Amino acid sequence: MAEEEDPIYVVKRVVYESRHVGICLQNENGPCPLLAISNVLLLRGSIQIHPDMAFVSTSYLIQLLTEYLFNTHRSASQNPSKIHHQQNNPGDNSYSVEDSREFNEALNLQHTLAEVQSILPNLRKGADVNVKFTHPEAFELTREISCFDAFRIRIVHGWLIDPDFKEMYELLNGLSYNHLLDLFVACNERVMEKCSSGMGTISAEEMKVEMAKLFLESSPTQLTEEGLRMIKRVLIDGELAVFFRNNHFGTMLYRDKHLFLLISDVGYAEQENVVWEKLVDCRGSSELVNSDFIEYSTTTASAAVGGHGSDSVKLESTEDDLVLVRDLARQEQVLEDERMAIMLQEEERKYLQQVRAEVKSKVPPQSALSNTARNAPLPSHAAGSSTRAIDSLVDTKKHDDSSCRIQ
Repeated sequence: MAEEEDPIYVVKRVVYESRHVGICLQNENGPCPLLAISNVLLLRGSIQIHPDMAFVSTSYLIQLLTEYLFNTHRSASQNPSKIHHQQNNPGDNSYSVEDSREFNEALNLQHTLAEVQSILPNLRKGADVNVKFTHPEAFELTREISCFDAFRIRIVHGWLIDPDFKEMYELLNGLSYNHLLDLFVACNERVMEKCSSGMGTISAEEMKVEMAKLFLESSPTQLTEEGLRMIKRVLIDGELAVFFRNNHFGTMLYRDKHLFLLISDVGYAEQENVVWEKLVDCRGSSELVNSDFIEYSTTTASAAVGGHGSDSVKLESTEDDLVLVRDLARQEQVLEDERMAIMLQEEERKYLQQVRAEVKSKVPPQSALSNTARNAPLPSHAAGSSTRAIDSLVDTKKHDDSSCRIQ
């Protein structure tokens, strides 16, 4: 029980910026923004884990983060007596306008720090993050997002739409993922009502919503080439940030025009020469690199052996390790993509079942829908999955008369 309440994390020693740094490894699959924040600050040198410690607990990390938080924002408590006096004497005019401004800023900061401190224990399990699709730093403002601001860490994502797709970009601009799902539901309800009544047509706006579904379905990994390009524009060379993707939080580094993800899975605890994963494209291609950002290969391993009598044995072992590490990395990404695809398919299946049930309850037995609706032509750019919601309605009842058409 105690282990569940205060999980233990393995500490791996890596070299970063000529310093030996202890980073925390994740011991189970799932989101853990607490570790992502901790590893950013550890690599920055803002917090440290004692060199003798091979494991750390969640409570230990929270203590380190809390101390860093209050030391960084020490100005919030520099004059507690002044803050207390103004709180209890709001009509006192003995303080200047500048004092009042500082008081309000300090008070707001104190409230923010107290809120962040209360959220920290929950960050080991996940965070309420709702992305928007037009900028790497576009997130719906939540209590959890404010934590990253308090730690002066940027959180970015790469699920972005290319602005060259103007209609789609205009539709998604300003919308969050959750808002988009609500829009899908509302649009499908309107389509059902029109088709079940045999009156009206599907509007161009509703067709755009169907196009937005195509965007989500075409990027199941929640990463696009536009996203990778924009992240590189936003981050500064040498900057560490938190990268959000598929409900996971990772530690990202932008270095020499390349993006790297810190490998923090406990399965790599003994792989000293595997430290970063270089993101090559949005389709899952990547390279494993060491602390010097050199690709981990048999050539690198051979040079490290240095010409001793047991070279062949060590090289053979290194080659086996390399194959294993690469296979694990690929399998991990494939499994994660498969899990996400299965989850989305299951959600769609449940939703379609609900839609069919509602249609059956609303459509009169004698009402008719023409078979021409099933064969109604679609714009070429919306062909494919944009017809599925309508087809699912038509398939529930085979009718003879209707005027439901797609404009």
